[in-house]
Amino acid sequence: FSDEEINIKSPVATEEDETLLPWADIYKVVKTKSLILIYTNRVSAYIIPLEQITDKEKEIIDVLKSKVEGFKLRGF
Repeated sequence: FSDEEINIKSPVATEEDETLLPWADIYKVVKTKSLILIYTNRVSAYIIPLEQITDKEKEIIDVLKSKVEGFKLRGF
């Protein structure tokens, strides 16, 4: 995370597979019991399984809450 964007990378991705997503390009963020979904439009989302971020879950949620407008957050 940075002030301008999120660096999204799959655990199996190479450097070329990294995505820089500006905060302004986030359509909405949904938190379920087991996932965080970061939507870039109505149908496309980056999926973050909570079981893979257990040690950083609170930090990630705090950053999302501070960077994403409240009306774009669901389930927080």
